[in-house]
Amino acid sequence: MYFGELGATIMLMSDAEIEDLKGLMTKARKRPVNFAICMGKAPDGTVVLGHLRKDPEVLARQAKKAGETPKVAFGAMEVSGKKLLLTCPEAPPGGIAKRTKAFLMLIKMPMKVIFLDANGAVIQDDGEDETSDDAEGATQAPLAEDTPGHKAAPDQAAAWARVESMTTAMVQKMADQGAAKAGQVQAAWKAAQAAAAAGDFATATAVVAKLKPILTAFSGQASDAAQAPDALAAQWAKAQAAIGPRYEMAMALQPENAGKLRAAWAMAVQKADGADFQAALTIIARLEPAVEAVIAAGPAQSVVAAGTVAFQKSRVLWVTARSKMMAEVHKLAEAINAAAEGDELADEIRAAAADIVAEVEQIDTRLQEALDSLTNAEGASRDAMKRQAAGILAEYQALLAKGIFTRIDDNPFAPVSVATTARNALNVISRTLAA
Repeated sequence: MYFGELGATIMLMSDAEIEDLKGLMTKARKRPVNFAICMGKAPDGTVVLGHLRKDPEVLARQAKKAGETPKVAFGAMEVSGKKLLLTCPEAPPGGIAKRTKAFLMLIKMPMKVIFLDANGAVIQDDGEDETSDDAEGATQAPLAEDTPGHKAAPDQAAAWARVESMTTAMVQKMADQGAAKAGQVQAAWKAAQAAAAAGDFATATAVVAKLKPILTAFSGQASDAAQAPDALAAQWAKAQAAIGPRYEMAMALQPENAGKLRAAWAMAVQKADGADFQAALTIIARLEPAVEAVIAAGPAQSVVAAGTVAFQKSRVLWVTARSKMMAEVHKLAEAINAAAEGDELADEIRAAAADIVAEVEQIDTRLQEALDSLTNAEGASRDAMKRQAAGILAEYQALLAKGIFTRIDDNPFAPVSVATTARNALNVISRTLAA
């Protein structure tokens, strides 16, 4: 949460985020820096994100999620003297240059703001001459008739007492629900209470006005509605992790209704990808008993040939192991990201966590596909498929012997079993392929 000189300018961006932005703008004097801006309803509601490597469109989605309007611009920014040059692949929203300039004044970085197209032509600027040093803070004005240090009338104190009681309860409710901005809201609320204690009720009331829409979103039905999608998403993730390996096991048995099972599973995943988690859960609930019935019945007679069951078991073992492995690495990434909150290098830490996930994803689905083909192969074709599966397995084992895999299970963030899970499964499958 960022406080200006009057102690009552409540920014959507935190102190740490603003300091990170200032550092990136310093770097933008030497090289282009990717950026995204989400216009606020007022200058202090503007969100500006920057990153040296992250794609501008990714930053745009993050800025829009963190901001309060759908008006977003993105691209590459450079700083030249007292000019901020923002090159955009798409036309920026109208008025964003003036709004960005006002935001920069609030954070004490006054500059002339110019938006350019991909060819370097000016498509929008703030309409003012280049900002001078003494213009700093010009947009900041008292938020009420009283300024800090002025005494308020007794009726203001009584009115504040009523506001304080109600707002304290709402702030506490937001904290109890573990909302993402609860810490920032609590910090702002403490500042408002301190201002009121000093007799500056105008500043305190102005802070409450800024906090009110945030608090309302986390109270009553609005709060419940905001959390419902997250709760359904969590239910889907849990259901998918539970039934996914069972579904794979059933499909390895090549049941007569394989087509129907495959279509139902694909539909559930498609619904979840479209954020319709309720529909996905409904499909899963109907699919689960059919999957369990197939597993209970065992393999169809037509597929029980010499070695086939062993290969089927290997495939199911690998699908289950890889599913666990990926769940574990995502668990680790979440722990790393949580530890990075508030760190001045948070963006770099989050990028490193994403790199860890990407490195583990090198152990892909090729072995699963090879084992699937192996269960249906016969004669010379089966021997060729065994060699192919063995080659992929050896590639995975080589990966597990180096890089992040040598230390991932022994990390300071979260207890996980990524490399161990993969190694154990591959050792078993290797013996089956060698038989």
